[in-house]
Amino acid sequence: MTSRQVEDDLLLQERTLARFGLEKEQFSTMIPPYEWYNTETASFYTRCGYTLIAPTLGLLTGEDWTYPGTKRYISARDIIDHLLHYERTHSLNGYIVLIHAMDYPHRTPDDRPYRYLGSIIDFLRARGYTFSKITPLCDK
Repeated sequence: MTSRQVEDDLLLQERTLARFGLEKEQFSTMIPPYEWYNTETASFYTRCGYTLIAPTLGLLTGEDWTYPGTKRYISARDIIDHLLHYERTHSLNGYIVLIHAMDYPHRTPDDRPYRYLGSIIDFLRARGYTFSKITPLCDK
């Protein structure tokens, strides 16, 4: 993305969220679009009042936007199985797990990982995990 595209995307995001009654303070902590940024774009977001975070590397949950027929496609079942296996072998303490809450048109309802979020959270709570908002952690 060019600097202009990043700026245009951010302005569109802000206008869209404002139409839903959200104030910038409610979404000023963010993962950049496509989880893509460099020093220049990170500085831009910071100047605009945003705190950037990144999902923890090593998980497949952020690949939930892929769809059947594409080279990188990973099914919801495989994404969830990978997450649960990863937790059993490594732990997820302190991890930022990205799961898009989107109805991607090329994925069937059963192939959308966010639809299993309740079960994932129940599983992790049963394993002793607790959850928190990300924003207070950014202030530390």
